[in-house]
Amino acid sequence: MSPEPAKSIGIIGGGCSGLVLANRLLADGAPDSALTLYDDGAPRPDHIWGYWDAGEVFMSTARQTAAHSWPYWEIISDKGAALLGGGRARYVGVSSQHYEQHLRDALSGDNRISLETTSIAPDDPALGNHQQVYDTAHWTPCGDGLVQHFQGVHVTAAQPCFDPQVATLMDFRVDQSRGVHFIYMLPFSPTHALVESTLFSPQPCEAAFYQTAISDYLARHFPSITFSYGATESGVIPMSALSYHGNATPIGLAGEALRASSGYAFYQIHRQIDGLMRKNTLQAGAHRFEQWMDKVFLRVLRHHPERAAEVFLALGKALSGDTFAAFMNGRAGPSVLAQVIAAVPKLPFIRQAL
Repeated sequence: MSPEPAKSIGIIGGGCSGLVLANRLLADGAPDSALTLYDDGAPRPDHIWGYWDAGEVFMSTARQTAAHSWPYWEIISDKGAALLGGGRARYVGVSSQHYEQHLRDALSGDNRISLETTSIAPDDPALGNHQQVYDTAHWTPCGDGLVQHFQGVHVTAAQPCFDPQVATLMDFRVDQSRGVHFIYMLPFSPTHALVESTLFSPQPCEAAFYQTAISDYLARHFPSITFSYGATESGVIPMSALSYHGNATPIGLAGEALRASSGYAFYQIHRQIDGLMRKNTLQAGAHRFEQWMDKVFLRVLRHHPERAAEVFLALGKALSGDTFAAFMNGRAGPSVLAQVIAAVPKLPFIRQAL
């Protein structure tokens, strides 16, 4: 008998989702398949992707190539601070350029995959040559609510002033006139940190707003330190459900991996692809009840942005580090969700849930 021909698989999008999927398919999902990766080749500026890592096998490559990890993380407001961590989970930062290059290098030289440098729609007739097509590139935000927008800069201090054991997830001690606004700071060493001005609001701000927020923050909290400024990063992330209308199998953001309430998707993408490979199931980044919780939470932020610091600080004080990480990663168990519901102020959430 002649051998069966290799199954032809197409992957639309050569970013994180497409590259992770291609590596997993060739490694253990479809080793006898022929893959074509379609990507438009547009430059991708470097970003730091954050996630919580509790030792999952499917995060091993990200863990090994990470820029840094933090055993503790904090939330700060004018009313106090919460320090979390110290358990199994760690907060991890990954350079997008470094990670994607690592994944591309792992594919190089493998004659089972070819790269087409082109932009292609999920209904393009050329995809009809494949028995299976995955789409990581096409998705549409549902609604016109909040977006998460940010600008950040890598700063180098003339003297040690940062604690590389603690990531600052949110410091609300900044101008709140444009929406929910906080500083996100990742110290990589005592003298090097990424400092971002981040907002949840309907529209992004002008560049000067973020830059002023960062310089004022550093001057206020590190008054005797001189800083030099290096590489920058910026972005806009939808804070809503994402829909897919193509004919292919959606993966990553197209497959609802994004956590609408936070903008986190990196861990969720890897878990989704792992589930597809091991169980042939495609799961969103959050289950249905969490998606409903996210909708209510975003309504609270939209209608009562002045309560944001109170809500996040309450979560930080009520939850353990591992419980907080499980909730942020999505698809958490009932006990975790019960603790979250018990922690937040009830009245604004009840009003927005009705």
